[in-house]
Amino acid sequence: MNVRTLSLCLGIAGALVLSSDLRVSASSRLTEDFADLVKRAAIVAEVEIGASQEEANAQVGMPLTISAAKVLRVLRGDVANAIEIERFGGTQNGALLVVPGQAALSTGDRAYVLLVPSPLNNGRFRVLAGDAGCVLSENAPDGERMLRRAVGRFDFYVSDESSQTGMVARQAATLPDSEFNALASALIKTGRPVLTTFAAPTPAQDLAPQSATLAAATLPVVAMSPAPAPTEVPLFFKVGVFLACVTLAWGATRLTRILARN
Repeated sequence: MNVRTLSLCLGIAGALVLSSDLRVSASSRLTEDFADLVKRAAIVAEVEIGASQEEANAQVGMPLTISAAKVLRVLRGDVANAIEIERFGGTQNGALLVVPGQAALSTGDRAYVLLVPSPLNNGRFRVLAGDAGCVLSENAPDGERMLRRAVGRFDFYVSDESSQTGMVARQAATLPDSEFNALASALIKTGRPVLTTFAAPTPAQDLAPQSATLAAATLPVVAMSPAPAPTEVPLFFKVGVFLACVTLAWGATRLTRILARN
């Protein structure tokens, strides 16, 4: 690579730094950790999804799908008996626009959803972190409903006298309704994903715990730090990098000319 090519590359790199909106995290999903999402949610509720409709929205630059929802149970927050949940995507110019990561809610679905008010200030709600904030409720063969996250697993801790710390970490792909309610209650009341009892999982149970109850306040807890919010690079830093690149490019060009004369 000669000096002219190098100077051109440095100039382009500086322009890209200035023109781009650099962030530490480019993902719109804050975290997939269920405990952390519960802490961030304004509303935690069990809902039954009704009919959906689409709406062209110039403010967001794409269509929205709005689903009516009947609120069956509220675990946190204050919400009406009937709400609307919006998500990105719908029909646009005769084509179906699908936005990855959105909570897929169909008519007749039952789910526990972690909600935040829509930033459009239209009285609707959005599922926090998209599909990561949706827990589907499904019928089990024994009659008890089973809860399954749309994305990720349930991570929590249980008491274990044989453990040196008095607690062990557990993961579950699905939870019976009673166990999910115990976990959700623990998270809402104490902010900690801790249960006092947990039956040894078997392959047939799909890691589903049994007979879980809320943890006592004196139980030790492994610290779970919330995910840091995306941090934007300051404008003056971008400008400084751009000017440095331009200066290097100018200097390289001058040096090339001097060497050519000699």
